[in-house]
Amino acid sequence: MLPPELKADLDDAQAIRLVFQRLCKASGSIYLKKGRFRSGFPIYSETAGRLALGISASHRELWALKPGVTLEGIVPYRDRRFQGVFRMAEVGQVEGFECVFFDQPRLLNSLDLYRFRDLYPDKPLIGTFTTPTQDICDARMRTLGPEGVQIWIRSVTGNTSDPFRIGAETTLDLNLPRGPHLILPGTVVYLEEGHAGIKILEAADMLAVQDYFAWLADALLLQAQAERTDLVEDGVRAAMKDADRQKGALDEPRMLLDRDPMILVICEGQELPDRMTTLLGRRYGFASMDYLKGRVLDRLRSLGLEQGRWDPFRVILVHQRLRCGSGLDLIRSLRSEEDCPLPILLVGGADDQELRRARAREVKANGYLAVDPLSPVTCISALEKALGLHR
Repeated sequence: MLPPELKADLDDAQAIRLVFQRLCKASGSIYLKKGRFRSGFPIYSETAGRLALGISASHRELWALKPGVTLEGIVPYRDRRFQGVFRMAEVGQVEGFECVFFDQPRLLNSLDLYRFRDLYPDKPLIGTFTTPTQDICDARMRTLGPEGVQIWIRSVTGNTSDPFRIGAETTLDLNLPRGPHLILPGTVVYLEEGHAGIKILEAADMLAVQDYFAWLADALLLQAQAERTDLVEDGVRAAMKDADRQKGALDEPRMLLDRDPMILVICEGQELPDRMTTLLGRRYGFASMDYLKGRVLDRLRSLGLEQGRWDPFRVILVHQRLRCGSGLDLIRSLRSEEDCPLPILLVGGADDQELRRARAREVKANGYLAVDPLSPVTCISALEKALGLHR
């Protein structure tokens, strides 16, 4: 039984506000569901009791959204997932951008299968772990929770040559800061990109487990106290406005890798373009744009493009979820208003792909590509097919 101070769900109004404020500052999104429809929408602003989400008129019509409608929503936060109920309040605008206002949920239920991601130290904690061959390796713990820890590892394929396999038993040697030195047996319960989750076994010494719980509860209390100082009572959108001006235009295109064939990735933030460049940069060049509004071709001139020409780009990838508006609306504009001749692929999550392909065809896109999770083989196949259309 976990101590009450280590509960997973969030029911404190200030803690919930802080989650949404951090997501808003990080240009994060909330993933809403209504019937067969699922989609992520960016957070434009957070004020006491209210959230503004970037939902376009076409989405509102398709989803039949009206004031008073309640939607289920998934909130990703610090590698964890929470679920809440969002009640639509009204349609409005934030700094000239169309949005929908929702009442903030009073409860966020944790959806995590394991509790390894509650505590986020400023720096990874250092310890050791044993491998199946009884080698002792350094452990860099990036997160900790009441059921175990998450550590950085180099290989996660699950091969016997890896330091870890799912189900492998290990021994953790934890020298906790301002806390006890503990030896705890554990087992690997998941392997993800670059890290592994180690669950503390029930056979562990109860006194050691109690010492770990006591240390973790104190550390979580200090973490919560530090985070509450970040809470902005008036909301975060107003606080972000001046910072955005200092950074320059968010939709300023960036050249990531200059080589032919060149792919333009239009999405929110840099995570997807950077990852595609890392994985596919041997075959393709990449540029990115965090689109806000206006003509895409006009914005691309800062990269040296001739007026009215799309060269050197060969394919455009448009994420279904943009910082302002939807990818479908942007593709429709690229085809009807900018006469874009390039192959365009709508990209997004792996669920409901047939529905998304159909909607992509409706706006004259050339297909749909799932990039969450990102598969290099799938991406190369889709890009080569699209490049064949342009040759």
